Amino acid sequence: MKKKLSLLLFLITISFAFIASVKAESSITCTPTNAFIGDQITCAINTDEPVEVSSKLSLVAGDTTLTKNGNIVYKATNKGTYKVILKTIDPGFETSVEVIVTEKTTMTTTTTTKTKSDNNYLSSITVDGVELKDFSKTKTKYFIELENDVTSANISAKAEDENAKIEIDGPKTLKVGENEFTISVTSESNTTKFYKVIVTRKDEEESANTDIKNIKIKGYKLNFDKNSKTFYLNINKEDTELDITVTLNDKNADYDIEGNKNLKAGSIIKIKVTAENGETDTYRIIIEKKESSVLPIIIGICILLVIIGIIVFVVIKKKKSKNNNQKENKNVDKITKKPEEVRKSYDGEKTIEMPPINGEENQNDTESYEDEELVPVDNDEEEPTRMLSYAERQELERNSIINDDLENKLNEEINKTLSFDFDENNREEY
Repeated sequence: MKKKLSLLLFLITISFAFIASVKAESSITCTPTNAFIGDQITCAINTDEPVEVSSKLSLVAGDTTLTKNGNIVYKATNKGTYKVILKTIDPGFETSVEVIVTEKTTMTTTTTTKTKSDNNYLSSITVDGVELKDFSKTKTKYFIELENDVTSANISAKAEDENAKIEIDGPKTLKVGENEFTISVTSESNTTKFYKVIVTRKDEEESANTDIKNIKIKGYKLNFDKNSKTFYLNINKEDTELDITVTLNDKNADYDIEGNKNLKAGSIIKIKVTAENGETDTYRIIIEKKESSVLPIIIGICILLVIIGIIVFVVIKKKKSKNNNQKENKNVDKITKKPEEVRKSYDGEKTIEMPPINGEENQNDTESYEDEELVPVDNDEEEPTRMLSYAERQELERNSIINDDLENKLNEEINKTLSFDFDENNREEY
């Protein structure tokens, strides 16, 4: 009973640990959680699976449906307590962050004055009229790639606080390679924050090769085909991460591996290859898990036991059959012993004529023979030697004169009964 209870507790612990690990895959954090009316609230989402984010706060930037890490920006327009809810589409995990919005107040003595804001955050960055999708006010460095024929970049920014000042410094003409732009945001209270935008102008002769030459996985053999972009790999049940080495056709290309953690059946490892010119291609490894089973072992043991049982049964039956045949052969030897052999066994014995048994004369004659010497005779090979009486010797004498017809009939009956030869050599085969 104690063993069963311990096993049950162990299974429950494993289940909770599994649920906790699943929930930890997706999370959301919002800054600040105590905001004033007019403040912007940035929520960072960490996830490896499709999620949906919802809130009654006013959405400023970002997409509420994500498949990977991203940011969503809300604006506090009214005071109150709000929840930013994150839900995973599958298996249905949900978590939330609570944000409290209050009015900004100042303490005065004789007159009420407005406190200078120290908000030096940006609310957006735009490059050539296109707003950066991955913008977050807490993220201060961004990378952008432009084609070789683009020689200049028009960068603009918007501050969260309308009283903040923005200055942008950077090259007027883009060179091939990296070009750095600096955006400085100075708050009303004279505090400054810097944002960096790195604009890369592509080389005219950059390669667009995203081909993979080979994929090696430590401990496993992947059937790699250069003409395919989807592969299947069956891994051990206990493995949750793989050691993957990718060889690219173009040494100037680069790659990134996604989804190589907490592997389970159906997991997809993505290998994203970025060519020198910025073009990308994605290769996928679909994971299958080996499931151990004791059923084949049990079936194999049962089959082996059945085979052993059949062999033992055949051996025992064969041995019994051989013993029965040997007994039958002995009995037949006894039966087929010819009268001539019986007759020869009595040659040389003393024979006494015995008159008919009638009345007193016969009785007297019988008495006269009581003192007759008895002759020891072996009348059967399997019986011990004993003394035969006169009457027994007479009976044997009568049997010795059995005619040939009786002998032939006896042999015929024996041949009908027995379907095999009782010769000594043939008996060994049975």
